[in-house]
Amino acid sequence: MQTDRRSDRGARGLVADRAGAAELVDAADHAGAADYVGSPDLADAADAHDTAAAAAAADGTDTAAQEVTASLLAASRLIVALSVRALTDVDETLTLPQLRTLVVLADRAPLKLSDLAAELGVNPSTALRMADRLAAAGLLARQPNPDSRREQLITLTPAGRDLVRTVMDRRHAEIAALVRHLPAPDRAGLVRALRSLTAAARDTYPDSPDHPGLRLG
Repeated sequence: MQTDRRSDRGARGLVADRAGAAELVDAADHAGAADYVGSPDLADAADAHDTAAAAAAADGTDTAAQEVTASLLAASRLIVALSVRALTDVDETLTLPQLRTLVVLADRAPLKLSDLAAELGVNPSTALRMADRLAAAGLLARQPNPDSRREQLITLTPAGRDLVRTVMDRRHAEIAALVRHLPAPDRAGLVRALRSLTAAARDTYPDSPDHPGLRLG
């Protein structure tokens, strides 16, 4: 199938540039001494890469693909750690799932509760509890749905939008600081690898009327 062929090409691109994600984790490890003292989550991301890479090397089947997987998992843990760091700096009372809810609303509000639940991949009762907490914190608001008197639309308050912008700006600055530690050739390899991953993901997880996919743009 055409989709399978495109996904295979994306996977091959990742294997060809598999050092990219590992280099980003290594950059975080090297930067840690000067820039990230006291952040054990960032150090754990580098340790996770070393452990996963060793396990991949011990398994002789498709070692290159396993190395890609190990590097991506470690890099994803790094990104999560940076997100936690940025969120904690802005509001230590919020959780990552709550931030994700706010980010979805920043991109696509106003949303019905059922649509918000679908975007988050949770059931409506979970989305309702999340919305109640964020509304109580003054970060989102409900408004009547002009198309249905029985429904409400959920949107961000100005405070909620400001919080999302501030957290995203802080996370961007953290990642940019890490990227500056990479030599230029490694940056180019990382760009190619991540573009290949995104292309493969678009084919593997397409949007549909019944599933929001990964919303890759």
